[in-house]
Amino acid sequence: QDGPLYHKYDKINKSKEVLWQDNPKGIRFASVIQNDINWDSWTYPYLTNFVFLNPNIDFLKWCSIEYAIMLTGQPQYISLKRQDGVDSHGKPKYVGHAIVAYEINASTGTIQIADPNFPGDVNQISFSNGKFNPYSAKLDAGGNATPFPLISYCAKTALINWDVIGNRWKEFENGTIGTVAPNTFPAYTIWVCDGSGYELPDPFTTDLDSLVTEIHCPTAEMAYTGTQNILFEVYNENGDMLASSDNMNDLGDGKAYVKLKPGKNVLGYAIYGWRNGVVDNNGNLKKRYIDFRWTTVNFNTLMINPDTLKDAKINQEYTWTAVFDNAPSNARYEWDF
Repeated sequence: QDGPLYHKYDKINKSKEVLWQDNPKGIRFASVIQNDINWDSWTYPYLTNFVFLNPNIDFLKWCSIEYAIMLTGQPQYISLKRQDGVDSHGKPKYVGHAIVAYEINASTGTIQIADPNFPGDVNQISFSNGKFNPYSAKLDAGGNATPFPLISYCAKTALINWDVIGNRWKEFENGTIGTVAPNTFPAYTIWVCDGSGYELPDPFTTDLDSLVTEIHCPTAEMAYTGTQNILFEVYNENGDMLASSDNMNDLGDGKAYVKLKPGKNVLGYAIYGWRNGVVDNNGNLKKRYIDFRWTTVNFNTLMINPDTLKDAKINQEYTWTAVFDNAPSNARYEWDF
């Protein structure tokens, strides 16, 4: 009734499908809930060992999903699995993914689903001849889609205490989600690298035509060699990447360089970390989302009028006027000779 969740809680570009990172509260909420679920409870082994691997009860699963949606009028949890090789004992290993069912059509045998790894897309699961047809899904948003033939249903409250989610939503609303132990995201600071070194304020005004920053994270599991610096990317309001600390054009050691345009620059910082052993299919470290933050940087040109410094004489009085282009009304000028 309130419209799609995709981009609903973005600070900027709510009407454009760019910058999925601009949803820090939503991403932290989902991450914390994932951690709240007791994956070692009896429910999950039951799903894995009986419900998933029993090919004769797909019809019962379909009826359960249909009944739950019609009875409650609420979205339902759908779990997917596929075999992923065998373990050291020769037994099958499985990988899984979770999606949300929000509408079911008995006459067409389809379930409309929201898949977090296909954000904004309209997808569906089909059911025919008493069986679910395999659904192509990705294990993460950047991966490749593969068929998941094992499809099952579980009531939401069988996986997690619903009151826990309610309390987490309160943290979402008051902006503390992901900051409450034990489910805390790493703390960090964005530093300006202009020779003196200080934390980037918001807003920030400079007369330099470029901004060089780095991000310190004292608790980072992994950082750039010899530093506390972690990975980040800088975007503009249109979702274009302006710089990355992990780019061939960076300054090294986890710094990133942004060329500023005159006047107001709205910059979005996408901040990531790494974890030991978490790699992609090519063996490269996977970046792990920490936060996204917007900041305003005003690049204003300082001019001294008239420019008589080069002709100045000792013991002679001079008058200069400082002009700071697009300076705010409360700007203050301090002369330092």
